[in-house]
Amino acid sequence: MSTKISFDLPDFSLVLKNATTQTMQEAGFKVEDEAKKAAPVDSGYYRNNIGFDGKNRVIANADYSADLEYGTKPHVIEPKTASALHFQSDGQDVFTKRVNHPGTKPLAIMRNAALKVQKQVGGMFYDNFRKDLKKYRVK
Repeated sequence: MSTKISFDLPDFSLVLKNATTQTMQEAGFKVEDEAKKAAPVDSGYYRNNIGFDGKNRVIANADYSADLEYGTKPHVIEPKTASALHFQSDGQDVFTKRVNHPGTKPLAIMRNAALKVQKQVGGMFYDNFRKDLKKYRVK
């Protein structure tokens, strides 16, 4: 006499979805953290305006974020509302109507942060997949 045995396999699509979602969350927060660590700090405004949206995007919201990321070409700076620009050079106050700025080199803060975390994503996904799969272990 034979007895049939059956059992349900885990819903692997759900395990994959959960592992992917968890990995995206971890990666997003890690990219945010790495970018904040690498961010130049003058006033802290740029660093404080880097954030993960909770889904799939890390955003630097400061109005000069692209200038820091990609650099700038040489350009002229003139006052918008005041009659002169004011800054210090060698400890001396300088007032002028125009500055020929030499441009800035790109810092690639966000790109470097994403590349650093990208190298870790495979391991993060593997760990999350194994952890979620344990919930469906056949007994």
